Amino acid sequence: MKVNLAEAKLIAAEDTVPTRNRKITAIWLAQPWCLCHGEWIIQIDGEKIELPEDIKHSEMGTYGIYQAWRFGEDYKEIWDSYEDGLPYKPWVKENAWWLEPLNLSESETEDLYGQISEYDWRHGSCGGCI
Repeated sequence: MKVNLAEAKLIAAEDTVPTRNRKITAIWLAQPWCLCHGEWIIQIDGEKIELPEDIKHSEMGTYGIYQAWRFGEDYKEIWDSYEDGLPYKPWVKENAWWLEPLNLSESETEDLYGQISEYDWRHGSCGGCI
């Protein structure tokens, strides 16, 4: 069997062309003084993704440094910083149940994690309930 080397190289090159990364955006849409009442808006190439109800209105558990408040003496507000959440790989594993149907590439998943972690929050981190 005779193989055309130029054609074989072209087919091999087509197989190794990386797929285009889709534009992914993720924001937490809430009032700044009341972060715990909001909704995640995630879009892929401008199309809104319907998130499962149990995560659509909640914190996402990404790793970060967060703020929490408490009352001290004479009911003065005291703010504390703390670390919480999962780094990228454990977060992806924990959230595979809703991420896998999105068919994201590795770089798209990293982009999504980065955007979510930029807006992620924790209860008590805004002071809206003071």
